[in-house]
Amino acid sequence: MQCGLVATETYLGWIVTGKIQNCTKASSMTALSMFVHSKAVSGLWELDVLGIQDPSRRRSNEEAEMAVQAYFPDTVKVNDNRWYEVRLPWIKAHPPVPRNINLAKKRLQNVLWKLEEGRLKAAYEEVFVNWLQEGITEEISMSQWDEGHYLPHRPVAKGSGTTRVRTVFDASARERGQPSLNQCLEKSMNLIEIILTLLLPFRLHRIVTIAAIQKASLQISLCKEDRDFVRFLWVTAEGTLKIF
Repeated sequence: MQCGLVATETYLGWIVTGKIQNCTKASSMTALSMFVHSKAVSGLWELDVLGIQDPSRRRSNEEAEMAVQAYFPDTVKVNDNRWYEVRLPWIKAHPPVPRNINLAKKRLQNVLWKLEEGRLKAAYEEVFVNWLQEGITEEISMSQWDEGHYLPHRPVAKGSGTTRVRTVFDASARERGQPSLNQCLEKSMNLIEIILTLLLPFRLHRIVTIAAIQKASLQISLCKEDRDFVRFLWVTAEGTLKIF
């Protein structure tokens, strides 16, 4: 054979190996392998994969997003404490939100171990104490422990700044065969896409003034009907398990 190239099928796809004999010019070759998991190769040419959606489907998605956007101003109000009070955007006919206190307890034990290891337990507990004093959270009697849905939480430490450690709640936590809280709530449109239109006007003026509201998101109250779905556990310095 004048050409020594051989095509061989491997676990990684087809490959071409061998030598090109009597070649006086530079030669190059490109091999393309496609890996598709549990899907026909023809699916790679579907419109969704190419970023093209059927107009009717796109319109229904936009209508759903607009409905979620309209839900907020229709349900928001100012409560007796002069705080804005909102509702959770529940999906219609969503599955029952599970009672997952056992999951929350297991996650809390892991958090306590990491806090002790990093010597952050006192700083982390201070966050919960301040929230309770400022009316951001409320304590629930242990006699009601078997009610509601619990959100696991974990600390995020910062090397500098005024806040040494902050709390992050995990609304995507779920047990096998059970939905998470996030799976029962509507998703709104992606507002990150409009950041550019917000930033560009900053170039139109010589002086720009910006401000940050301290604990802005924590100063929005949740209606009483939805509060039992955002419970969380904590162990005080005395070793007492409490529900908030």
